[in-house]
Amino acid sequence: MIVRHFATIRDLTGESERRVEPAPATLAELLESLARTYGGGFRGAVFDGAALSAAVMVLVNGHNVRFTGGLETPLGGDDEVSLFPPVGGG
Repeated sequence: MIVRHFATIRDLTGESERRVEPAPATLAELLESLARTYGGGFRGAVFDGAALSAAVMVLVNGHNVRFTGGLETPLGGDDEVSLFPPVGGG
């Protein structure tokens, strides 16, 4: 599994991507593992308590997890997970 970090999430992790093996079963397990690795700043960016933060967009294979199961989205070894901060504009 590849996890890609963009913009301010990349700043928090210090890397643009990370290979994760073996793949966790769910997005929640992945993000908890990454939070243990990257620390409190990352945790605060992706979690709001026990829920996925509204301040992050997470895509699994190009699909927004808010429409595919949220933190319970299942993951597999060939998946690509992308983490983006919110994007604004006008």
